[in-house]
Amino acid sequence: MKTENGSVRLGLIGCGFIGRKHLEAARELSDARFVGIADLDRTLLDEVATTFAIDRTTTRADELIEAPDIDGIVVALPTGVRTSIARRVLESGKHLLVEKPVAMNAGEVEELISLQGDRVAACCSSRFRFMALAAVARSALAEGKIGRLRTIRVEALSPPPANRPENPPAWRLSHRLNGGGILVNWGSYDLDFLLGILDWAFTPINATARTFPVPTLYADWIAPGSDAETHVIAQVNSADGVVLDYERAEFHPGPSVFSWSISGDRGTLTFSPGANPVELILVSADDTGALKSVSLGQEILDHDVLHAGPVTDFVRSIRTGRPPMTSLRNALTAAKITDAIYGSAANDGRQQEITRKEPK
Repeated sequence: MKTENGSVRLGLIGCGFIGRKHLEAARELSDARFVGIADLDRTLLDEVATTFAIDRTTTRADELIEAPDIDGIVVALPTGVRTSIARRVLESGKHLLVEKPVAMNAGEVEELISLQGDRVAACCSSRFRFMALAAVARSALAEGKIGRLRTIRVEALSPPPANRPENPPAWRLSHRLNGGGILVNWGSYDLDFLLGILDWAFTPINATARTFPVPTLYADWIAPGSDAETHVIAQVNSADGVVLDYERAEFHPGPSVFSWSISGDRGTLTFSPGANPVELILVSADDTGALKSVSLGQEILDHDVLHAGPVTDFVRSIRTGRPPMTSLRNALTAAKITDAIYGSAANDGRQQEITRKEPK
């Protein structure tokens, strides 16, 4: 589905901050362009249309979804309203790029997969895998640099901002609007990056977890009515014995920590995405058991590159037919883990089983 000159024609639904990032990225593409945008806020819609020189605007998403001259739709809406739109995109026969987290729960992802057919359907949780260091790490793992895989770890603790935030968004810590709190906001990136560089060779079978609300000291620093967690700690077991240890928090009364690591029986790969430049360190044992630490590279964290990755990759997938960086089936694995973590936390930390059944 391409125009006569070979350009992929895109529509954008949702013109907020992240929607603009997709528009900015498309400016750099020679083989794709946004031909229409939609948003309920007419003032915002007109402003974005002027900035990006887009003629077709509408407050009705279905006008873009039903348009015969649009090949793919990018859905950059809040999680709570995203799936119903995404469903209609796939039913219309169009390709789909959906923001992160992929949906409110794994059931919604399974529904989208059932509608996908031969269309490209991708999720934006892939952003950090557009770092050059992600490919370096993937190669090191494929070459057996850490030996047989044992553990995957996320430790990411963020202290409160320096000052009380003004007008914090209502959706950000809301189960109803966002599907959860810090786990879905950042866990989608954590899980996508680590499981993605492992080629998604992680089949989760159960999880135990606890979640915690914002500390009382900072209760008025978040939006009124917020009911989701600002701190989560979990352990997820896989079918082959690999363990995922996960802890992430914001408004945490302690030092800032941000580390992604993957360990085997001969070594550990560690990222430091909280620093800039980001560094990838390999600690490995030789045949005598002696340890050696080497840097596999450093990279300035360029957020423009990260934000440009999903839509660039989406267009390439449409044009070539190759799978996107993160497919709906990939994102389903992360959604199942997220659901199980929330399920365990809601049940006093008891083990929550994860179904291994795959959607048709």
